[in-house]
Amino acid sequence: MNQPLTWGAAAAVVIIAPALGFGLRKVFDRLGAKPEERSRTFRALVLRLGRDLSVPLISLTGLLIAISIPNKLPVATDVARNTLVAALIIAVTFAVARLAADIITSIVMAVSGIGGSASLFATITRVAVFSIGILISLSSLGISITPLLGALGIGGLAIALALQDTLANIFAGMHILATKMAQPGDFVRLDSGEQGWLHDVDWHHTTIREMPGNLVIVPNSRFAEAILTNYSRPSPDTEVTVDIAVGCENDLDHVERITMEVAREIVGHSETAAPEHDPQLRFHTFGDSIGFQVQLRSRRYPDRNLLASDFIRQLHRRFRLSKVTLHRSGVTEELVPKHHMDLPIRTRDSEPDFDNAS
Repeated sequence: MNQPLTWGAAAAVVIIAPALGFGLRKVFDRLGAKPEERSRTFRALVLRLGRDLSVPLISLTGLLIAISIPNKLPVATDVARNTLVAALIIAVTFAVARLAADIITSIVMAVSGIGGSASLFATITRVAVFSIGILISLSSLGISITPLLGALGIGGLAIALALQDTLANIFAGMHILATKMAQPGDFVRLDSGEQGWLHDVDWHHTTIREMPGNLVIVPNSRFAEAILTNYSRPSPDTEVTVDIAVGCENDLDHVERITMEVAREIVGHSETAAPEHDPQLRFHTFGDSIGFQVQLRSRRYPDRNLLASDFIRQLHRRFRLSKVTLHRSGVTEELVPKHHMDLPIRTRDSEPDFDNAS
């Protein structure tokens, strides 16, 4: 082949290959822009893999073809080819690492139902794939990886000693997720007083979102060693106990009937109550007053105060209507509804005469 034509063909391949790569990437972008393709379905994973590989794979393949067309190059063909192959391996490694992390995330979500617990395993998967890809790329460049592995074995001990706290947090995070002592989405309380929803377990720390919205960052090692109360396991519903005291002159059967009616109404209509649990009433004190407890169950631990508030408000209204007397500081108070006040009727004759007041 004529030398100018050879170089022209090589240059054309160098120009056309990236253009084809970007064009193919646009196609994958359009196919993957649909809302259903943003999930981790098999089709979505394939589209994302094709998008990640389209530009580097076609561009580097075009360069490999281009350097093979001319007979004589100013640089060694083998060196250029090995360099491009190493770059191609690294590009494929990045794409495969992302695909593997997405697959691990999908598996963890299928097992636990919450994607936040997959961040630690996804990070470990990426690091493992990157390490393998780098070793393969070094081998393609003609670099022997056997001495490198030996050096890494010796240096790994020094690195482990230097990163002792970091490694402790990594293994503690794996222990937290593997034992399922707590999963993202659970409402937990530590022995140090912090409580809230478990937001995420990362490679270094655990994040707890408090009810006001603040984030509490706890190292994984401290979280694993803490005395933990998990209000979401084995069941998310929580007992709510309301203490009440009424006067001794009340009919206790009447008091119990009214209280249970209100409790059942709350359980049946409140969004914070667990409807599968019936309310319970138990008398426990006999003295200047009759004390008893009403036990309800909220759907979640954070809902217990709201459920108790709704129940107390409705019960107070029913006690007033039924004239049930409550015990307050040694004094029995009768809750009688006050519909109106008897006020004197003002007539024209009873109005003061300001004009003649002087």
